[in-house]
Amino acid sequence: MPSNDSILEELKLLREENKELKQREAEHKATLEQLEKTSLEYKTLFENTGTATVIFDDAKTIKMCNRKFAELAGLPVKEIIGKNWEIFVSEKDKVRLDENHRLRTTDPDIPPQNYEFEFVDSKGGKKNIYIEIVRIENSDQRIASLLDITWLKNTDSELKESLKQLEAITASIPNIIWKAEVDSEGQFTNTYISESINDLLGYSPNSFGHNWSKYFNLILPKYLPQIMEKFREGFKNVGKTISFVYEIKKANGEIAWFSSSGRAFYENGIMKIYGSNIEITKSKKMEEALKESEEKYRGFLENATEAILLTDEDGNIIEWNRAMEILSAIPKEEALNRKLWDIQFQLTIPEYKTDEIFSSIKTKLVQFYKDGNIHFPSKNYEIKIYAAGKIKDVLQSSFIIKTSSGYRLASISWEITERNKLKGELEKTNKQLKTFTRHIQILIEEEKRYAAQEIHDKLGQGLSALKIDLMRVNNNVANSDKKVIKSLSEMKDLIDDLITIHHRIVMNLRPGMLDDLGIGTALGWYAKEMSEQYKTNIVLTTSPEELKIPEPYSTECFRIAQEAIKISAINSNSENVEVMLWLEKNIIFLTVRDDGESAKEEKSNSANSVVLLDIKERVSALMGDMNFSEKTNKGRSIKIRIPINENLTDRFEKTVKNFRITNPQ
Repeated sequence: MPSNDSILEELKLLREENKELKQREAEHKATLEQLEKTSLEYKTLFENTGTATVIFDDAKTIKMCNRKFAELAGLPVKEIIGKNWEIFVSEKDKVRLDENHRLRTTDPDIPPQNYEFEFVDSKGGKKNIYIEIVRIENSDQRIASLLDITWLKNTDSELKESLKQLEAITASIPNIIWKAEVDSEGQFTNTYISESINDLLGYSPNSFGHNWSKYFNLILPKYLPQIMEKFREGFKNVGKTISFVYEIKKANGEIAWFSSSGRAFYENGIMKIYGSNIEITKSKKMEEALKESEEKYRGFLENATEAILLTDEDGNIIEWNRAMEILSAIPKEEALNRKLWDIQFQLTIPEYKTDEIFSSIKTKLVQFYKDGNIHFPSKNYEIKIYAAGKIKDVLQSSFIIKTSSGYRLASISWEITERNKLKGELEKTNKQLKTFTRHIQILIEEEKRYAAQEIHDKLGQGLSALKIDLMRVNNNVANSDKKVIKSLSEMKDLIDDLITIHHRIVMNLRPGMLDDLGIGTALGWYAKEMSEQYKTNIVLTTSPEELKIPEPYSTECFRIAQEAIKISAINSNSENVEVMLWLEKNIIFLTVRDDGESAKEEKSNSANSVVLLDIKERVSALMGDMNFSEKTNKGRSIKIRIPINENLTDRFEKTVKNFRITNPQ
């Protein structure tokens, strides 16, 4: 029988073993809890992964699948578990997949781990799938990840179709489209060239084969170093577009200009370059012609005698020729890129150089550049500028140039300081000449008055006395002397003719009734004479006030009416002429109308033109105005308005007085 001590020792050992067992039980429980937790985490991860995933065994029975696979299959997860994997494989791919599965059970390294197949969902829909299968170690199960690449397949199909269309397009466009591969030594291998090369160069694409250097041999040698340098630049900067221009020899021997551009990139580790070539011979010739034209323009601009400036669409000066430098005394380099309103204000004469003037200039020009409307004189207007310490007279014309960006302004200027000086002197001379001419007209009129009076008083009286004496002789001659009587009768008739001629000469020189009875009576006599002479119906209408018209207006209006009636009755073949003369508020109104032949454009040397010029000068000398108008078919009118000026009357009287003192009758 064991002793108490041994029993106690065993109990002690049992307690320690029990304690150790409880500790192991606790650790085991914790391990199970951790395992369950880890299993839950992996299960959650498996179910929620973004890739469709399925686990099946050697019998192809599905053990697990995630939600993505369920979405792909179109079934709930619980309906998929336990089904045969092959129900989701199309008939055309089952044999291939079965063989892969069989090999995987014997030697897992032989069949491919990833491949494509056609997936069939629960509704019979088909999808292109990329699958990757991995065997789970120490089990008969496999895990497969499925990726839907249907969109990629469709895109690939569309891309192939697009490439076909692209090839069709490149075959029809005028550019030469090409593709080449470049090896590590920089050698080109031609892989594609479009049919356009036949139209542009006269060579077929096949004539180059894969040897791209044949194309380089057509390029004029002087351009090759530059082209090779461009290609080296493109190889160093992959993806950057390079371009160059060169001359090339066509199949027919013609030299043409071409422009090429291309871009290098890597594809599967191989450097490739795509590019296009296009003929630019016409544009190059146009460019050369434009350059020549620009040189001519520049030569014309710089050598033009006119001062020329041009602005851009913002008012900045971009052209300023040599003549403009001379006119403004502002050098070209100082004027360029300055605002036009600043330059204009700089050239403003000092007395007008105020803030208000600057604001006005700037406002008008800024508004022009906005709407293109010139808010200031633009064609042949005169201005004054201050340059090099002098005030200059300038004639200026501005022109609008419309561009796609807005409006530009061009200006051409001529200095007319000397011209204006000469013009002033000429106007002064003309004024003096008109005064002298007016003085001469008065003197001529007085000479006519004097001559008419002399002819009337002396020659007229002599002829009258001679006629009386002849009549006495005729009365005392014997009736039997018929020859003497006939001679005396002929002499009497001759004297009568001379008296008639004498009367006409006196009246044409100056009708005495103009001084004795007034202009109305004198015009009435003249109208009657012209009516009888030219078989024209001339009607005169005057107002009672015409008797108050003083000299020199009375004489001048008579002469003007004479000339106007001559135009109508003699030169225009009028049948009816109407003459109206009246005085109203110290203003003389004279109108002559007819129904004669109209001549819209009188020749400068025609009779009517000379007479009209004489009338105009007479009216101008009297400070009046004249309006001459013609109807389209027949008829014309001359309307004259002359204000009576007492100073002119006084000057006339002084001139006549001096004449009479110098030439006493």
